[in-house]
Amino acid sequence: MANRIKRKPPIEELKKYNAYRESDTAFQAHARLLQSKWRTWKGYAMGKFKGEDIGNRIDTSLGEKGVNFLTTNISKVVDKALQLGSKDHAMIMMDRLRSNLLSSQPLCFNLFGEMSFNSDLATQFFQEIFPEEVAEVSSVVYEYSTRRGKPDYSAFDVYVEYTSLTGHDKFFGIEVKYSENMREESKEKALRTLNKHRAEYTQLTKKSGYFKSGVIDEISLPPYSQLWRDHMLCYNMSTDEKLNREGNFIVLYPFNNGSCDRVVRNYQNKYLINNNSEESHFIVCDLNDFILTLDSLVNSKWTKELIDRYIVVEIDNQQE
Repeated sequence: MANRIKRKPPIEELKKYNAYRESDTAFQAHARLLQSKWRTWKGYAMGKFKGEDIGNRIDTSLGEKGVNFLTTNISKVVDKALQLGSKDHAMIMMDRLRSNLLSSQPLCFNLFGEMSFNSDLATQFFQEIFPEEVAEVSSVVYEYSTRRGKPDYSAFDVYVEYTSLTGHDKFFGIEVKYSENMREESKEKALRTLNKHRAEYTQLTKKSGYFKSGVIDEISLPPYSQLWRDHMLCYNMSTDEKLNREGNFIVLYPFNNGSCDRVVRNYQNKYLINNNSEESHFIVCDLNDFILTLDSLVNSKWTKELIDRYIVVEIDNQQE
């Protein structure tokens, strides 16, 4: 398991790149600095948030040109996803996607976007990650669900359809996290969602057989609420006769993001009856491994930028 980031970069360096936020965790501070340095290196004008210059944001006019995305193909995938999403209740926040370099939304596209154009690359990639499972990948799409409104509008950040080595049609539903601490959703919002759909979610949670008894009131609240809803979406879609595919829910994040890692591990170890992925259909993957695997297959300028932008490494002799 990766060593968690424990120390922030020097304040002087953070301030130099307009990346200092006192409330940031150590990982968030490093990640914000990486994005701010990348923006500076690319020569992109800094954007604002609530009237304040923010190093990890790009000017809105540049964001509209798609400079947050690493290739032309990726930018095209984003445009297509936005067109489809406007028809399908997709939860894509335009400003966050186009102008916030730190957001996990553009990260989804920067990591997986080229695979939407190249099924051979997608197949090679997922065979490397899951060599005993994947035979061929047929589709990579975004903000996807076959259960919109059943019970809510949760969707996977990335949805991958593939054929397994045993010849079965399957899917991966992927939730991508980057600098998040897993407490972005308010308790009030999570409660509203639960209370609105309590009967349906209680039934799904029990029918899945994944969870220990009496845990729904805990896992339905932050920091676990989104993990739980997406886990249940995976189960719900796996029982969709029209889709006719068994799925696995993948939580993808940098293992050295301690805030995120603790929440995911607690969810896995405290609430699941069996954290074996074959039983729980819950898989934890390291974002850094995904990025490095993609670079090993593509070995291109844009995959090097992917590494430079997103892989956080703690440097010695930094302040506590």
